[in-house]
Amino acid sequence: MGNGNQVNFWSDTWLTDFCLANFYPALFRQSSSKASLVSQMGYWVEDTWYWNLKWIRPLRTRENLIFQRLMFDFNLAVIHRMKEDRLVWEWGENVVIL
Repeated sequence: MGNGNQVNFWSDTWLTDFCLANFYPALFRQSSSKASLVSQMGYWVEDTWYWNLKWIRPLRTRENLIFQRLMFDFNLAVIHRMKEDRLVWEWGENVVIL
């Protein structure tokens, strides 16, 4: 993935083999940013990206545990501040955005 300016955070397949809305439905239901791009779900401080997800209400204990799993998955993400997103088709049904 590039800078995340063209990648929908919840509905595009960019982090796992599934879109996050399907992989983390409990969090998707609580998100106040269902249509946001990856680049709108955090911010840069110098050269470091920080995630900043917003919720319609405080997460409950079970949802917080799921959120911690998502935060662990974020370790797989590499966001390139100066690189544009591009769409890559792989064999099969899923689309991978790099």
